[in-house]
Amino acid sequence: MAGSGLGAVREVMLQKYLSQWLLENAPQQPIEVGGQSIISGLLRFCNHHHAEKSDAEAQQMYRYFRVALNELTEYVEWLDKKSKESER
Repeated sequence: MAGSGLGAVREVMLQKYLSQWLLENAPQQPIEVGGQSIISGLLRFCNHHHAEKSDAEAQQMYRYFRVALNELTEYVEWLDKKSKESER
């Protein structure tokens, strides 16, 4: 995402915030599979955003997360399209 619409500084802020948030709030899994459930943790983060309207930092990080998620989705769709074109 660096150099993208999110911007490198915002990306670093998002990574630090989400890393800490997930460590504190994500459901635990056996250490053999990573110790944290990242997907479930991100879902909890999104729910936290909607529940904690007074948490300005969570609100801002949620906005950054949405930008990052949109960029990731666009990139994966581009890869899928490129893959289908190369199969022809």
